[in-house]
Amino acid sequence: MKTWKLWSLGAFWAMGVACGGADSFPLELQGCRVDVPNSCGVGERCIARGPGATEGLCQPLTPSNTCGMDAFVCGTQCCNKTTQVCNAGSCGPQTPGGCVAGQTVCGAECCEAEAVCRADKTCQTQTTSAPGPTIRGILPTEARFGEMLFIVGENFSKDLEGNTVYLGDCKVSPGNINSASEAVIGIIVPPNADCTGRVRVTTTRNGTSKTATSSDTFQYLLTATVSTFAGSTYGYSNAAGFSAQFRNPNGIAIAGGNLYVTENHRIRGVTSEGVVTTFSGSTNATTSGGYAEGTTGARFHSPEGITMDTSGNLYVADADNHRIRRVTPGGVVTTFAGTSTADFRDGPRTGTGAARFNQPRGVALDADGNLYVADTSNHRIRRVSSTGEVTTFAGNANGDYADGTGTDAQFRSPEGIATDADGNLYVADTGNHCIRKVTPESERAVSTVSTVAGLCGTPGNDTGIGTAARFSSPRGIAIDEDGNLYVADTGNHCIRKVTPESERAVSTVAGLCGTPGNDTGIGTAARFSSPRGIAIDSAGTTLTLYVADTGNHRIRKITLE
Repeated sequence: MKTWKLWSLGAFWAMGVACGGADSFPLELQGCRVDVPNSCGVGERCIARGPGATEGLCQPLTPSNTCGMDAFVCGTQCCNKTTQVCNAGSCGPQTPGGCVAGQTVCGAECCEAEAVCRADKTCQTQTTSAPGPTIRGILPTEARFGEMLFIVGENFSKDLEGNTVYLGDCKVSPGNINSASEAVIGIIVPPNADCTGRVRVTTTRNGTSKTATSSDTFQYLLTATVSTFAGSTYGYSNAAGFSAQFRNPNGIAIAGGNLYVTENHRIRGVTSEGVVTTFSGSTNATTSGGYAEGTTGARFHSPEGITMDTSGNLYVADADNHRIRRVTPGGVVTTFAGTSTADFRDGPRTGTGAARFNQPRGVALDADGNLYVADTSNHRIRRVSSTGEVTTFAGNANGDYADGTGTDAQFRSPEGIATDADGNLYVADTGNHCIRKVTPESERAVSTVSTVAGLCGTPGNDTGIGTAARFSSPRGIAIDEDGNLYVADTGNHCIRKVTPESERAVSTVAGLCGTPGNDTGIGTAARFSSPRGIAIDSAGTTLTLYVADTGNHRIRKITLE
């Protein structure tokens, strides 16, 4: 650096104070001449001591210490505005090579990837993110495991891993996303029965995620294999499989792989291998209905709904005896609640002033040991508490339709009934052709009745969401661990499924609704005839339904995959 002889040290000090304090010009700064180019070192500029002065001090370049009309400050350098850019504090050539990877040249600047070059050749960081995805449609709207599904829309990620796809409540694994463009995502339908519902796509760009939901509902078609588990023609015969005979089987329950079936004034047992025996009731082939307690001499009259407690006791809706019967694991039959009189009365389940029922057809237990009864001809849901009191849980004497609370709600000849893990009741409201829900008192001051699926009062066989679907005299109902309802849609001769209430999508699992028959096969290729009872076996890796196929006098097995 060149050193120029200047005024005295005192003059330097006086100038520093005049310009803003003793620290304005530290003593180590070198003197320079303004009119001599490069009189200071690299990264420095000669600052005149006053207006018109040709002498000054060398000072580091700063933004406030301008580089002149044709240059700009870059770190400690002055860059030429016409030929250079500033990159990481150093002047570089104003060419693409003058910016690092991911940057672009913008006049005298290098713009970062997330910035744009404005018209005045300055960089501006983008404040608006990329538009989110939009779903225009899904093709097809229903498919089975392994089939292709296309989601059509806009602004999807072209990167397969940039899209997260849900079908209903099931997440599609990245390996099942087959292709992706901004307009179409192709997926292979995964093996998951929870995949019925609306389609959701979440795209992620630059750390920002946005989600779109379809207006259409995707219907996952179960691969339902229907076979005959036991029974053949109308009659009475204890034997294995197809050699056995039933007469209009009704209710069905399962425990430990064994089935219990109500039919022709008896309770039949069916082992997991399909061997049929008479568990309780008369063994006379031509027996007629009756009433008697005991073991081998016990009698029933048109028993229908059946369920089992954790101790192995069976509870049977003995419809034409107007009683609820209990059968121990040893086969001892007693009256659990009700009398021989077809009537309505709340009270103790037995003894003086005992409660009365009128053709009860459905029973279900909750986790607390309370028994719920579909009191069919009284159009009510009754509860037999674990302490032995019978009360009206919901409904009144008017056989009609009304959602509401407690006895303000109305049913019409309800039959099937099931409880979930939270104590909610689901009722096949047979005379109203719909599925109802009764919320327990533990959640609200009184029980609340609502409609889950079907348009009450209007029969039909449409699939759809909630009240857009249709049933015809549904009787049997069961619920799986995921909250899906399976319904024996008796008047339609088919088995239906209702997804949990977040979707309430109604589909056909097996049978061709509206067409009776006795064919085995896959899904709608199979046929049923007025099925009534239904039970779920969730043991193992597949879900299995057992159906009392009443009109065909058989027990059918449906394997769902």
